[in-house]
Amino acid sequence: MRTVLTAVLLGVSLALPPAHADEVANARARLLADGHCPGCKLQGADLNRVTLENARLKGAVLKDADMKQAVLIGADLERADLRRADLEKAVLDGARLVSATLIRADLEKASLRDADLSGVSAYDADFDETDLSGADLRGADLRRSYMKRIRASGADLRNADLREANMERAVLFRARLDRANLSLVVLDRGDLHEASLVGTNLARAKLTRADLRAANLSGADLERADLRLADLRGADLRTARELTQQQLDVACSDATTRLPERLRARECEH
Repeated sequence: MRTVLTAVLLGVSLALPPAHADEVANARARLLADGHCPGCKLQGADLNRVTLENARLKGAVLKDADMKQAVLIGADLERADLRRADLEKAVLDGARLVSATLIRADLEKASLRDADLSGVSAYDADFDETDLSGADLRGADLRRSYMKRIRASGADLRNADLREANMERAVLFRARLDRANLSLVVLDRGDLHEASLVGTNLARAKLTRADLRAANLSGADLERADLRLADLRGADLRTARELTQQQLDVACSDATTRLPERLRARECEH
């Protein structure tokens, strides 16, 4: 009983064995005192609402940690293990999460403006309503992630893997998605106005009512992509692959839409 009560008071998961719980408690105390704990084992630690701006947590183990509403602006979390961590409403603006593991982490409504998430592994993670404006997500593994209503204007998602991700109503204004894999992605009503989608895989993607005005889709794969009511005005589709007249007949385009010579635009209905 004494071990259980001590673990609760020190902000440590009750599921940990006593020796491990002591190690986590000591690491947590060090982090809160110094603001830095690179490589520390903080599995299941209670870091709810803590303020740790510019904290150095490179390589730290934060699996299952409660970091809800934590303030980690400018923190270094490179290669940190954040599997299943609860980061709902956390503030990580400008944070460095290069090659971090975020598999099944909860980042709903978090703020990651201008954060560096290049190379992260975030399979099946929850980013619903997260602010990723200006974030670097190059080469990120975001397969089957939940990204409904994210705000990612100006974000860099080049070469990212977003297969089967749910990005309904995502804001990707002027985002860079060149060579990204968006096959089977849901982008219903997504804002891709002026986005760069050069060489992007959009095979079987759901782009119904998506805003693709002035988007660059040069070399993009649109095989069986659902373009019903998608706004293609001003978009560059001249070298898009697998684009059919049938797709264009249910989309919205005009004389400014650049198409292969064999295809014709369908005027928008107001």
